[in-house]
Amino acid sequence: PLGGDEVAVLVSVLDARGRPAPGVPVGVWTFFVERESAEGQEGRSPSVRARSMALGDGVTDATGSVELRVIAPLPAELAEVRTRIAPLLELDELPTFDTELGELPPTAVVLRLPPAGSIRVRVEPAELATTARASVEAIIDHRLLRRSAAVIEGEALFAFVELGKEVELRLTTAAMGNRPTRVVLRGPETPDEIVEAKLALEPWPTLRFRVCDEAGQ
Repeated sequence: PLGGDEVAVLVSVLDARGRPAPGVPVGVWTFFVERESAEGQEGRSPSVRARSMALGDGVTDATGSVELRVIAPLPAELAEVRTRIAPLLELDELPTFDTELGELPPTAVVLRLPPAGSIRVRVEPAELATTARASVEAIIDHRLLRRSAAVIEGEALFAFVELGKEVELRLTTAAMGNRPTRVVLRGPETPDEIVEAKLALEPWPTLRFRVCDEAGQ
């Protein structure tokens, strides 16, 4: 259990060049470090077990900032609690901020992302993608990104993609069920590089029917 007081933390996310990074999902977790009793086991120190609880998340705005609300632990629990703030991105070098045991997070935290690029996916035909509510998932080195990108006006964009990785893109709609369209390509190799990709929606048959009453109306 946690206390009822909330602490507001302003998280600013910067890209590798120090520019504001908008559209980055950021999460906050609390880790409880529990010491298990070692009674009757002479010469052995108590072991440590940790459990975590997600407190919430948000997405950075145009200035690269987002305010997260952190629920403060009870005073009796504070000595065994650590708070972590990190982007919800699949990165080998994930920037994180961790408090020390017994410390509340500061009012402002800055996270700096590693060098990354983007993948822009063009979906054709754009009109069909809109009506079918198409979306694209990206799998980087067999790791599914934590978010999918909706197709808007025929395009889907993945920002902050790690460099030098193989990427599989999957285009899905509700009507396609478990038959997504896939393409595998090489992702961005240099910082700020935008890799272009194209996926096509295959037209599927449409069944039209009319329901009439006994009089044929």
